[in-house]
Amino acid sequence: MYKCYDCGDWLITENESVEHIIPNAIGGRLKSKKLLCKKCNTKFGETIDAEFAKQLDTLCALFSVKRDRNKEYVIKNAITDKGDRYHLVDGRIPIPVKPTIEIGENNVYVSARNEKEIKHILKKLKEKLPTLDLTDVENKLNRHQDFMDEAVTMNISVGGETFLKAVAKIAINAYLHFNGKAIYANKAISFINNKIDNNNIVHWYYPENSLFFENDEVSHLIHLKGCVTKKILYVYLVLFSAYGFIVNLSDCYDDAEFCINYTYDVVKNTKIERSYEIDYNGRLEGDNTILNRRFIEFIQNALDRVLKISHIQQSKATISDIAKESVYSVLEKYPEGTVFNEEMSKKIIENAAYRIARFLEHLRKK
Repeated sequence: MYKCYDCGDWLITENESVEHIIPNAIGGRLKSKKLLCKKCNTKFGETIDAEFAKQLDTLCALFSVKRDRNKEYVIKNAITDKGDRYHLVDGRIPIPVKPTIEIGENNVYVSARNEKEIKHILKKLKEKLPTLDLTDVENKLNRHQDFMDEAVTMNISVGGETFLKAVAKIAINAYLHFNGKAIYANKAISFINNKIDNNNIVHWYYPENSLFFENDEVSHLIHLKGCVTKKILYVYLVLFSAYGFIVNLSDCYDDAEFCINYTYDVVKNTKIERSYEIDYNGRLEGDNTILNRRFIEFIQNALDRVLKISHIQQSKATISDIAKESVYSVLEKYPEGTVFNEEMSKKIIENAAYRIARFLEHLRKK
């Protein structure tokens, strides 16, 4: 039997819970039933885990990170250079935050995000303009899909005390999941429960020998090390192949020597077998929770690489969507039960080819 590492209660059928080592909200797949009881799992889920996921939600959206519970990704209030605001569905499909309504002397111009919204707007306009012929307006509606030419700005900054507590929790989860002993993680457990200050239990960290990731890889990496010679137990954690942290679990480690590596590619949804070592000698002096210039440059370069990968992934997803929509738009024009034939195939190919060509031309211009 196991005990909840937070409250100390024995974990039994009535109170056990599934805890993801890395939160499932950011694509974590490794999970365990021997870490937290339901009550403590819920407590952390509603506090530090929620803030942690919120800060990383933009990156999750850009890569449509898979979660146990399906969720539509929406990056809210991305802003263009002109000041227009858009919500980005799945991190790539722009939807204006507000519809456009322009009323002239002899005409009405309405731009809406979907059929439901346009009907609602027209209903409200009818109340203001009783003479408005709704049937005539609806007949003149132009349904179209186009690509944005303007770049948008979105927030992908992370950090703060609560975020670092969530990082510490990942380290605790990983160590205990791989059969570690809670006594060696007591300081980190006290930190996530607001009982002690950070004091470099968790800090940003990037080794001199930069991490190696494949060209199209975006991964979460856990490097867990117990070194009896140096009396240190620590976790080096990398999120989205960009954000790196050290979690010092113990400065007086005297149990078995070990090294465990775990890497999961959140784009390909694949575990990667990779050995990794860093030259780390224990808790650093000074306030390392504040990013220095070298770390900032490392993050900027890493994020540039990650965002280029997301652009490629999103372009592939858009082409896939165009192909599916071409099939639906052609087939819906035929009576139900019509046997698929060469004419249908030709129309689907023509429809898809035209729209994909427009999209590729759009990318070329950008």
